[in-house]
Amino acid sequence: MTQKLPLTSPAERARLMQWASVAAIATAAFLVGLKTWAYLHSGSLALLSALADSLLDTGMSVVNFFVIRAALQPPDAEHRFGHGKAEALAALGQAGFIILSALWLVYESIHRIIAPHPVNDPALAGLCMVLALVITQMLVRYQTYVVKRTGSMAVLADRAHYQTDSLVNGSVLLALALIYFGAPDWIDGVTGGILAAYLVWSGRGILTQALDVLLDRELPDAVREQVAGIIRADPDVVDFHDLRTRMAGPNYFIQFHLELRGDLTLDQAHGIADRIESAILHVWPQAQVSIHQEPAGIADQRDNFS
Repeated sequence: MTQKLPLTSPAERARLMQWASVAAIATAAFLVGLKTWAYLHSGSLALLSALADSLLDTGMSVVNFFVIRAALQPPDAEHRFGHGKAEALAALGQAGFIILSALWLVYESIHRIIAPHPVNDPALAGLCMVLALVITQMLVRYQTYVVKRTGSMAVLADRAHYQTDSLVNGSVLLALALIYFGAPDWIDGVTGGILAAYLVWSGRGILTQALDVLLDRELPDAVREQVAGIIRADPDVVDFHDLRTRMAGPNYFIQFHLELRGDLTLDQAHGIADRIESAILHVWPQAQVSIHQEPAGIADQRDNFS
């Protein structure tokens, strides 16, 4: 998880995310057409695996486009915490699609290893894969920039697909080169199986991140320690407890109980809490901070995880 997001305005964040989703759809659609032509011309299973990956990328990028529009909606009366978890739901679905496609490729790979299929004109198919590799890397570079500026999980998950696509394209290119220089045709099936295993690994990573957000996993220890340091740095703070954190979209949600001297006025206590909240927002501008103030030394119900 990103520990600190750049100072990107909501309007700028929305613009970057929407352009990233449009760029992904356009790239995926072009790659599907290119790989379909190359597969029909060559009959390569490795190339078919690359085509399947691009088909999934296209479908998921289209879903991402609508999910990003939903996630960017501001909080409303029925969704007071915003719609950021829509991105995690999209990532969850994407992970499922990736894993299912990988299992299908495993089946096809085993079949091709047992009964190898000749690959036609590997040189021409290889040129197509070089073009696909270059275009995919251009998209990944742009998505990386958008993720750094916005912290978007939807764009991050989409980027993972296209990073995988780059590896797929490179592996297919290698297999076609080996076949062109005389390697046996079963290399095509082996390459497809290796790519399927990588797809499973990639899908698992996206699945884990999405579940962390949907199940309100705590922010990384480094972030929690930094929050604790900000609280303790205030000279008027006696102690704090029940620090709870979570993430939805690019937003951090931070809440805790603040222990103060019992002789402070309500205005003074409120001023201290505002000062600490401002210090936290200076580090994480897109955080939402909730602070409960109480006299130090008062026994109350505490969790056992702070």
